[in-house]
Amino acid sequence: MAAIIGVMTDTLTRPWLTLSELAEASRRHRRTIRRMLDAGAFGDGTRQDDEGRWVVAVDAALAAGLALHRSRPEEPPNGRSTSSEDPAQTHELTALRAQLADAERRALIAEAEARGMRDALAALQEAVGAMARALPAGDTPQGRRDDATVVATMAEEHHRRSGWWRRHKATASPA
Repeated sequence: MAAIIGVMTDTLTRPWLTLSELAEASRRHRRTIRRMLDAGAFGDGTRQDDEGRWVVAVDAALAAGLALHRSRPEEPPNGRSTSSEDPAQTHELTALRAQLADAERRALIAEAEARGMRDALAALQEAVGAMARALPAGDTPQGRRDDATVVATMAEEHHRRSGWWRRHKATASPA
């Protein structure tokens, strides 16, 4: 991610780009990015930084369908052109840079997907808890059934209806 210029991070180390940086990295016009922001394409992945500029989270930009990549080649650290170096090394360096850019892109996508999965899991856990609280009072001291009791009760009811439980109890206990 260090290849994209101007990356800011907040306390959660979430990478952010200004609208101009996002336009440059996605090879889109700045007005296009602004229209996407106004239309809500980035969801809650936007905020204003300390200077009042709009910034967009990289994972929100990826989720909105923008492909991020470097828009211009990086200058060599010593200021010299790489053309005077060995062509094999130059080719290898170019290939390695391409692999690094691809790995960074895949890492950003994976982080965005993981965040979405964590959010979905939290919502499912909340829904299961709400359903468990809605069940009639059971044997627990709080008057609610815990998850293990609910699952065991459901399993016994299923087996009782299928007849499997009767056959299993008859074969398990000596007569």
